[in-house]
Amino acid sequence: MAVTNSLHPHIVASLIAAGADVNATIATMDHTAGTLSGETALHAAASHGDRKGHIPLLLAASASVDAMSSQGKRQTPLEYAIHQHIYHTKFLRRAYPHLLRAGARIPLPRYREIPYIDKVVAAGGYVRYERAHRASLAAIFVPKFPQLPEEVVPVVVGFLGTHWVLLSR
Repeated sequence: MAVTNSLHPHIVASLIAAGADVNATIATMDHTAGTLSGETALHAAASHGDRKGHIPLLLAASASVDAMSSQGKRQTPLEYAIHQHIYHTKFLRRAYPHLLRAGARIPLPRYREIPYIDKVVAAGGYVRYERAHRASLAAIFVPKFPQLPEEVVPVVVGFLGTHWVLLSR
């Protein structure tokens, strides 16, 4: 399934529902390296920073988070996003949490110079990073919402953290 970032998420969802193979590869030109790279739909979505919300759809359809591109440099979707980081920083930050939450391996030492991924590594992995980040956000919000029981605030923060991309569209 070749996904371009011009496709609307409803079209991608329809293709998946119709049985499209989310792990199929297609040969594309890597213009920065001047080589062909056989990438999956997840590679394509990650390399463009998930501007349309394709990554969660593909991961929900069992796209392989650690699939290697079949030609050229042989990179995972996370490595594609890291490689493209210098060109499209704002959008690529959206791809990292989806891929890391799904279990993508952080390529050492290539992630250097990306503060978000540095923080994930320093925390001991994505699960620990997310837990600590949500706890710090909850600590900020507890005093601002005295009418809510203190144990409810982390639940609200967790919900917003999980659904923020959907709420911000």
